[in-house]
Amino acid sequence: MTNMYSKCRALYASDRAFATMYRSNEVSWSTIIGAYEQNGLGFETLRRCREMAVAGFGPTQFFFASCISACFGLAALDVGRQFHSLIIKAGFFGDIYVGSSVVDMYAKGLAQHGRADNAIQIFNELAKTKTDSNKTTFICCATTIRWSQILKLTAAWLMFLGELAAFTMWVF
Repeated sequence: MTNMYSKCRALYASDRAFATMYRSNEVSWSTIIGAYEQNGLGFETLRRCREMAVAGFGPTQFFFASCISACFGLAALDVGRQFHSLIIKAGFFGDIYVGSSVVDMYAKGLAQHGRADNAIQIFNELAKTKTDSNKTTFICCATTIRWSQILKLTAAWLMFLGELAAFTMWVF
């Protein structure tokens, strides 16, 4: 029920279904955490992650993927790095779903700062460690490169416009 309501974007109903469960487990916790993350509620996602840990349930690959995604959505890359450390300690980095989420977080973070070379380096390091990667991993890195190029083009264009404006003011 929790999952069905969340897919309908009925988070209140999803939360009520979760709260009235006779017995929760890692799957039900991961479902409610994923529901908040998929609906763009990063703070609530991370709050639920903490509640899951306090309730004594161990993390799942879906838990980690949702937490990493929420960290990026909140621009909380420092918290994302902490989750990355937990992922490694818990032995989930080899999981394709979790690994792709981590790479996605770093690639998008690097793209925001115009550091495509770092994204390529991360992708190459994944290949060296024989970590399974998929199309999503490749697309994240490719997107970083594209965004970096777009940022460079935009910077050049703005510089040109600035010079054009200065030239126009000088001429007139």
